[in-house]
Amino acid sequence: MLCLMCGHDNPETASVCINCKTPIPRMSHMVSSAPPAKVNDRYLQIKDASDKVLAGHWTMNEYAEYLHNLREVLSQKEREIREVEIPEESLEDFADELNVGYHGIDLYNEGISYLMKYTQDGNPVNVSHGMQLIYEGNERINDAMRINRENRRKIEEYYMSLDNMIE
Repeated sequence: MLCLMCGHDNPETASVCINCKTPIPRMSHMVSSAPPAKVNDRYLQIKDASDKVLAGHWTMNEYAEYLHNLREVLSQKEREIREVEIPEESLEDFADELNVGYHGIDLYNEGISYLMKYTQDGNPVNVSHGMQLIYEGNERINDAMRINRENRRKIEEYYMSLDNMIE
């Protein structure tokens, strides 16, 4: 496998380049033509919880506890995403994906803040506004995943063309 950073020819089993220590991406040789479905599960779970509290099926305390637990889970995921080390020379290649994804995370966090504000003031406008922000954040995260898939497809095509030239 050729390293994208330095061009060193590594063994097929290498997970990082022997020469420069850059991670070597693992790709399937199957390229899907159908676009994957959007990821909406978390958004739908939050919408369901918000609908339950607005309809009186959940108490304000139950909703507040749900939001607190959700914020902890999402904060951990956000930390993991933001701590991924990307070599400086690769940052430009990932800039669009990162910017769109981080914007989505920020919108999600802002939306959850509005939902939490509802637990303090009972104003349903906060739920409506918060859910809109979470929806927009979810869309940005889906956009980031689409950009990621496109970039992976380009890299896979590059490796496949290199394999064909070598053979």
